[in-house]
Amino acid sequence: MGFEGIFIVGPKVGKITFFWASILALSGALCVPALAEELPEAVSIDEVRRLQVEKAELILWDARDKRSFDDTHIRGAELPLGEDFYKASELYAKGFVPQEPDALLALKERTTTIDRSKLIVTYCNRNCKASEVLATQLLKLGFSGVRWMPEGLESWEEKGYPVTIGVPKLRDS
Repeated sequence: MGFEGIFIVGPKVGKITFFWASILALSGALCVPALAEELPEAVSIDEVRRLQVEKAELILWDARDKRSFDDTHIRGAELPLGEDFYKASELYAKGFVPQEPDALLALKERTTTIDRSKLIVTYCNRNCKASEVLATQLLKLGFSGVRWMPEGLESWEEKGYPVTIGVPKLRDS
């Protein structure tokens, strides 16, 4: 889950997490022509913050892994896949289940009830392409209001914009 690799798409070079590389591979988007069809539009962190302050209807999705999200995330952000996916991923990573969960299927399931014109902004870390990959997948699923925030969480924090630090852990009883 923590593996990062380098990928090259035309003039673009960047890091991508193994998780989002899996989604690309499953969808066939690792091919340059597939990515060239439709790329998501970028949005600045200042614009995203303005939308939050104005209480605009937007979904803010953190494309990083669950552990990173639990440590720190933009206030109001959510993970893009259902809780069952993250639990299954953890069990797979620990060797308790033999098959890795299907990230693309989980994304499709998570988005079934979301209006395809809804504004969805994705982000990850600075110099990480996971948010662009997620936004590209959302475009392929028919979403039209998709944007990605290339500046990342670190730039958000440097501006002093609100974040949530730490997520309470549930105790087993």
